[in-house]
Amino acid sequence: MSEFLVEAARHNPAIAHSLKKLRQRAEAAIRDAAVADTVLDARDLGPGGDDIVQPRTRAPSSAAHPGARPNIDLEKSWSTNLLHGVAAPDVFAVKPLAELELLALRSAQQLRRRHARLRQATVAVTVLTIAVLAAGAYTATLGDPKLAGGLVLGGTVVLALVVLKWQPFRRAARSAELAELADAMATNLRLRVRTLEEEQDARARQLEQWKAIVDLTDAVKPG
Repeated sequence: MSEFLVEAARHNPAIAHSLKKLRQRAEAAIRDAAVADTVLDARDLGPGGDDIVQPRTRAPSSAAHPGARPNIDLEKSWSTNLLHGVAAPDVFAVKPLAELELLALRSAQQLRRRHARLRQATVAVTVLTIAVLAAGAYTATLGDPKLAGGLVLGGTVVLALVVLKWQPFRRAARSAELAELADAMATNLRLRVRTLEEEQDARARQLEQWKAIVDLTDAVKPG
């Protein structure tokens, strides 16, 4: 799931800003909870206690998952502009995990639209290029080698620019891959929210959400 958020933050400044603010809220909430626990422990100890009260430290959620990928090579991404225009999550939402789920659903929808458009555009350009090359070959049979050479050269240049510069095949494949990642993230978050709703303590439930936010945004570089 972190890989999707990394890509979303990398190619959409608004999302990057929102994820940064969400993480700041999450870290502040976790610190406040630790301070509150310390105060409660001090009250429970009583004024005459000799023990030194230490804050209850909570390890980040990522520590419980040693197999998770901590770093992602952003230079190998082919998702440029694929996530442009996707609405960022609400920084002040009461249910931050639900906001990330909505972000994933919106992104998956747009990525599938981009994937379809890329495939259609690729087919159209390919058909046009083949038509130009065929016209060049036909012109050559009519005895006009200069025009035929120009058509063949032009068609070859256009095809090379499309394949090498625009890279529609890689972009289409990347959009499909990111759509799958977004769907997986939305499903995972939906299950997490349902599990948290079984927690009767509202304070503990909210704290677990903030822990999850810190875990999910760990690989996202600050915007």
